[in-house]
This record gives sequence, structure tokens and C-alpha cells, in this order.
Amino acid sequence: MAGEREIVIGGGHQPMPQEIAKNKTAYVEEEISKGKPVAALEYENGIIVVTENPRSAVLGKIFEIYDCIALAAVGHYSEYERLKKDAVGWALINGIEYSRRDVKAGDLADRLSETLSAVFNDFRFMPMRVEFLVLEVGEKAEDNLFLRVRHNGAIALHSGVAIIGGRTEEVKKMISSGTFRFNLPLAEALKEAKKILEFAAGTGILEKNLEVAVLDRTLPGERKFRKLSAEEIQRLLN
Repeated sequence: MAGEREIVIGGGHQPMPQEIAKNKTAYVEEEISKGKPVAALEYENGIIVVTENPRSAVLGKIFEIYDCIALAAVGHYSEYERLKKDAVGWALINGIEYSRRDVKAGDLADRLSETLSAVFNDFRFMPMRVEFLVLEVGEKAEDNLFLRVRHNGAIALHSGVAIIGGRTEEVKKMISSGTFRFNLPLAEALKEAKKILEFAAGTGILEKNLEVAVLDRTLPGERKFRKLSAEEIQRLLN
């Protein structure tokens, strides 16, 4: 069912004093809130991922990882770029050593979770100021996977839509109220995603500043990830 249903399925592996964990979380959430949110939702051919990012040509926030898997990030670029590179390397090695079908979004989310949890629970280090969406398009809509990996390693499973950054709690309430639509054609889905981002950011967004990618199950071959050009984004929104 389209909509947002969050089920916590993972998290930090080692306990730490509650006050320290609370302070670390407050610090990271404040840092992440300074950036632009990322929204991912189901559309008729798969998953669309959208963010406001005027510097997308240089500092992207939405990445192809492997075949049917994409990664989106918010937070400090240097920190999530390092983890993204590790994710790409991990996926390539597993695809070669085992098989392409053995590279799974759930395993990638677990890998990110372990790294983030280890840093968060180590008293010697500041927590990493990042949050991720790990996305996998399935052969059918019900096989799509939306995983949110938080700064402390907690993993949450979402259904149909997921957002990181911005006013996420308010957005969750609005999505549950049935305000937004899902499983739409690409143009309509992009417009819905833009509405979600504008609500999360509390302001309007210029078309030219959007970074958009899709995981499209109808694309030929193994690779289902495609970045949309500025011209295609403008055409779809008008």
C-alpha cells in the first residue's frame, strides 16, 4: 500500500549513556536540518528520487550504486561521499565474487548501519552528520524497497514513500493524511515529489535547482538507474 509506514528493523548495536546519545542526536539533527531534504516515492515504473540541489553537477546527493539500487544522502558532503564510495566498491566486489542478484539493498543498509553505529557509539568521536535512503526497485511495485539509515545506524523500512532531512515529522503526518498521491506517471510523480520537498523545506523550489533520478524497472538491461537532465525536468513539470 502506498503511503508511509515506518518499522524500525535495526539500529545501534552497543548501549551508551542516554544523555550522551541524546546530545549527539540533537547535534546531528540540527546539522542535517540545515541542508535540503530528499524525497523518494513510487511512480508507475519504479521509484523517483528528488532533491533541491543547485550544485548537483559537482556535489550530487543521489547516486547509482548497482543495477537496481540507488543511494540518496543528506548532511555533510565529505562524510556521505566517503560512505558512498565504500558502498559502490562493496557492491562491485560482491557482484563479481558472487552474482549480480546477490547485491541487495538490505545488505548495503546493514553495512552503512554498522559504520554509522560504530562511530556514534564511540565516545572518542563526534557522530557522522549524515542520513541515507537506500532504495531498490523490484520487478513489481510491491517488491520495491525503501530503507532509511539514520546517523546512529538505526534502519527503518518505509512503504511507498520516504523522506530524509527537512521537517520530516510534519511531512509524515501530511502523507498519512492522504494529501499526496503515488504510483503516478513520471511527470505527475515529479510534481508530487516537488510538493513534498517544498512542504518539507517550508518554501518554494526553482525547477532549475532540482536533482532528479529514477530507478525504472522498464529500462533494458541490468541497470535501472537514470538521472534526468535539466531539460527533461523542465519539460515534465510544464
